[in-house]
Amino acid sequence: MTILVAVYALTIGIGYAMRKFGNYNGKETTVFFSIATIGAVLWLSIILRHPLDLNDAIAFIIERILP
Repeated sequence: MTILVAVYALTIGIGYAMRKFGNYNGKETTVFFSIATIGAVLWLSIILRHPLDLNDAIAFIIERILP
């Protein structure tokens, strides 16, 4: 579990370091952070033996956003 958090923090740190030294805009940073976070949540759900059904999560988000 600690290794997962360390890998996530390292991934985010490397992403922001690349952003600092490269020509990236805010949208690319947001997409990178979102994908990394979704990956961390999915791995955490697998490790905790309660797999997250991504389709249910997407459906829940869409139902909340669209009336």
